[in-house]
Amino acid sequence: MRSSGPTLLRWLAPVLAGALFMPGLAPLALWPSAILSIACLVYLLHRQSTRSAFFTGWLYGAGFFGTGASWIYVSIHVYGHATPPLAAALTGLFCLGLAVLTGLQASLYVRLADPAGAAPGVLLFAALWVLFEWLRSWLLTGFPWLYAGYVTLDTPAAGWAPLLGVFGQSFLVVALGSGLAALAVSAARQRPAAARRLGLWVIVAVAGLPLGTAEWTEPSGEPISVAIYQPNIPLEKNGAHTTFARFYASTKSPHCHRLARLIWCCGRNPPYLHTAIAWPPTSIEWPMPPSGGERPSLPEYPPATAKAAITAS
Repeated sequence: MRSSGPTLLRWLAPVLAGALFMPGLAPLALWPSAILSIACLVYLLHRQSTRSAFFTGWLYGAGFFGTGASWIYVSIHVYGHATPPLAAALTGLFCLGLAVLTGLQASLYVRLADPAGAAPGVLLFAALWVLFEWLRSWLLTGFPWLYAGYVTLDTPAAGWAPLLGVFGQSFLVVALGSGLAALAVSAARQRPAAARRLGLWVIVAVAGLPLGTAEWTEPSGEPISVAIYQPNIPLEKNGAHTTFARFYASTKSPHCHRLARLIWCCGRNPPYLHTAIAWPPTSIEWPMPPSGGERPSLPEYPPATAKAAITAS
């Protein structure tokens, strides 16, 4: 009887490699974990066919998005009030759908790589990774989460961020991971060259350390003061029965007085001296009465001198 061990390992290894990426992001910020995750993917793709590469990349994406986008379940179940089975099913479909992009990326890489190459194409793999991150940033309204460039935030390479942006940072992280894989699969006589190339990428990353102290911008014009207001209201109640008018009607609530002072007194009396106030979505509501009459008027406070109030619906 044929053993199912190798087949199971073939399925499980890419999933575990994808899940290994997540500790590299906040809050753990174990950046070597993300680099090792990318190296494992490149190692698994080495000398594979286009079809098997798609399957490997899809499984990697399942582990990648399954662990990194699990908060979608919380959003659907806790705040969308869907049943746990439905929330789990929708989250699973979402993650497996995104994993198709990872499968296409892996398949395209194998197709474009030199079939006779003794080592993975570091630049090719990094370029395709960034291309698919960019694609994911706008496809179907975009999902700009879990970028490899975020891994560099607490590393010396963070100094490159003002110059390279998140996609440039992603290229650097993926080049390190694929360079590590190239070193692992290289023949003995090619390992010194692979090690030198990997060392070059390490030097580039560390060179970001002095850049972190550089001032890339300078103040222009008069300084402004911006306040961000976040009421301590449970999300399930926000926008339902906790409108501003009802808060204000309750004279026993200190919240309404602070809210009113922020609206009407900013710019008049410190510490409410702000040029603009940023409000969270649905924090201020004036619903139309059922009869179609006028909205309730706001309480009268001293006239505001703030220049702008920013909110979202």
